[in-house]
Amino acid sequence: MKLLKKLGAKQILGNVGKVIQDSEMAVGDQKAMYTIYGVCNGTKSGVSTYGEWTAFLGKMAATNFITGEAYSAPQCFIPAPLDVYVLDGLADSESVEFAFVVNILRLEDDPSTGAINYEYIVEPRKEVQESDPLAHLASLVQLEPPKPTKEELAEEKAKNLEKNEALKKAEKKDKKDKKK
Repeated sequence: MKLLKKLGAKQILGNVGKVIQDSEMAVGDQKAMYTIYGVCNGTKSGVSTYGEWTAFLGKMAATNFITGEAYSAPQCFIPAPLDVYVLDGLADSESVEFAFVVNILRLEDDPSTGAINYEYIVEPRKEVQESDPLAHLASLVQLEPPKPTKEELAEEKAKNLEKNEALKKAEKKDKKDKKK
């Protein structure tokens, strides 16, 4: 997994227009391009030449479906409208978990500039919800003693039968000794 400073479409896919061209997507085609997921515990906002932005802070990861490359970063950008769901979740708790698949829908190109137009279609794979890191860790460890296998049960049964036979023999011997 490659560690990056931030995760966004540019970092995960590169030049989105080129990816659309290379994928030979026709107008109206929609294709799953990447997944992004993580635990968010804060935000950072600012303004750039493209307008206002909000970065989500925490532990995030992404996988590019085209190349198979995996990335992680301490901040990410989530396409609208799902960014609002993460913001709403953070308003109610200290940290939230999320998981999305990001698709790209190819639109009509701009004839005046020749630019490739597209739209993000984001599918949630998990409800944005309060993060419980212990729940995840609990899923990795065994919370109950292991259940015996069939072989172990059979061995235990055989040992118990041997013990029972030995006890019966000892009892018979004791009875004989008492009669004498």
